[in-house]
Amino acid sequence: MAFGESDVLEAGMASLTQLTEHTITAPQQLRREIAKVREDGYATTSQEAGAQNYGVAVPVISLNGRCLAALGVVTLERPASVGAVVPVLRIAARSIARRLSMSTES
Repeated sequence: MAFGESDVLEAGMASLTQLTEHTITAPQQLRREIAKVREDGYATTSQEAGAQNYGVAVPVISLNGRCLAALGVVTLERPASVGAVVPVLRIAARSIARRLSMSTES
C-alpha cells in the first residue's frame, strides 16, 4: 500500500477489517504508519494479520520507479531481526525488479 498507486491506498482505506486486536483499523493511524513505511523504506507487522505472526517487507521497485510488488518474510512467535532481514530483502527485490524489467524489454 505504501509504495503503490494512490487508488490502491484509497481502496484499502475504505475496507479496513480487523483480523486481530492489533490490526490497524483507524484510517488516520494507518496513514501515519504508511508515512513511516515510506520514510523507512520497509514495513513491519506485529500480530496485525494473525496471532503470533510478524512480518517484514520491502517494495519491488521497477527501473522507472513504479512499485511492482512487495517481498517479505513472515515469522511465527517472534519478529525477525529487521537489521538482518531488510538488507537481504532489498537485494532480492532489486534483483527481481531487474529481471522483470528485462523480461518486459524482450
